[in-house]
Amino acid sequence: MDRMDLNKWIRLFRLPFLTASSIPFLVGTAYAFYQYQVFHFPRFILGLVALSALHLSANVLNDYYDYRSGNDALNKNWSPFNGGSRLIQDGLILPKTVLYTGLICLGIGVVTGAILFSFTAQYIILILGGLGALCGIGYTMPPFKWGYRGIGEIVIGLAFGPLNVVGASFIQSQKVDFGSLFAGISMGLLVAVIVLVNEIPDAQADRMVGKKTWVVLFGERRAVLIANSGIAGAYLFVAAGVLFKFFPVYTLFVFLTLPLFFKASLQLRNYLKGSPYSFQANGLVIQLHSLFGLLSALILFLPNLFR
Repeated sequence: MDRMDLNKWIRLFRLPFLTASSIPFLVGTAYAFYQYQVFHFPRFILGLVALSALHLSANVLNDYYDYRSGNDALNKNWSPFNGGSRLIQDGLILPKTVLYTGLICLGIGVVTGAILFSFTAQYIILILGGLGALCGIGYTMPPFKWGYRGIGEIVIGLAFGPLNVVGASFIQSQKVDFGSLFAGISMGLLVAVIVLVNEIPDAQADRMVGKKTWVVLFGERRAVLIANSGIAGAYLFVAAGVLFKFFPVYTLFVFLTLPLFFKASLQLRNYLKGSPYSFQANGLVIQLHSLFGLLSALILFLPNLFR
């Protein structure tokens, strides 16, 4: 495989965006380690492989169905953050290859999830995994098409937040509690904000194909307000988790990521005031999610490492 082929597959799978699923999975695993002093490496690997395969499947299949709807072809404001891989539009890959690749990834995710289930015999793993897959893959795939029904942001936030974090914690501990739910809501809010900010430059193309994103439904000004509120909510759930003693007090170190929030918010405010759209805002909210999640996981892992 030459470098051009490798870059093509990286674009198709949108590999850099795997952080949106893998980091919340780390947070859930770390929470189980903090709260219950458990860590099963084989379960961790199986869960991460299954989750990653399902995430890749969602990326690829959504690319295919955005091609089918004409959405990506109409999008003139695409970037590495939005507008799909554009491999089909650039004539670098056949649509059927994209479809089959997505289905293969889905199959790998299902098989790996079934193996994980055989380790635990806990049906909640199948339920959480199935719901997460349905949320992600159904974003543009008929008959679900969550993104066309005005609930895409909620569904993606649910899949990459509570379902992911609670599932990761359950894989390790066989328990569901409010602490993992609070951690999941924080991560889910940040993922939903990533989706929402990425929709701003997509708005014109989305309107043309009837995609009811929140930017289309509420307008850019309200979408920015919702994005800022979502990020603030992520911090509030961490603070509440500390208040209710779900998390150690030093989890509040995640507030060190606030400068990224302020920078992203400033970029969006400048755009609303008439400045050209800066894709720096997209990158900043992705960095915020990654750093917020990695800090959370590290903070939750450390106490038991030194006991």
